[in-house]
Amino acid sequence: MSLTELPEELVSRMAKLLPRNDLLALRLCNKPSSTAVQRSIQDDDRFARMIFDAGAQPGNVEAEARIFGGGAKEMISFCAADVVMPALQSAVVDTAGGLRKLCFYRCAITDAILLQMCRACPLLRTLVC
Repeated sequence: MSLTELPEELVSRMAKLLPRNDLLALRLCNKPSSTAVQRSIQDDDRFARMIFDAGAQPGNVEAEARIFGGGAKEMISFCAADVVMPALQSAVVDTAGGLRKLCFYRCAITDAILLQMCRACPLLRTLVC
């Protein structure tokens, strides 16, 4: 029996047992595997916190959020570069409103962008700027 023959629910449960890099590989196998990985990430506490350090590149921020954003409950950023701000804004949107804590340290963020990010987080309880 191959992986494609298994029910998506079972693949999703198995994905919760895999390390991060194996999840990335599994999601590239086929559409049902990708859907199962996304489903498993949403309920996995390992992905509840997304942290972006000062060296984060915009493309990496967007990719991380696109893949693991569905399970994020907290986002913490130490990115000082202005060029990263649009990627962070996109990352907040990719969490689909699931963020409860949003922290920006050493970030040059405008009031307008911060307001847009907060609007995308209806469950937000903690904001640190």
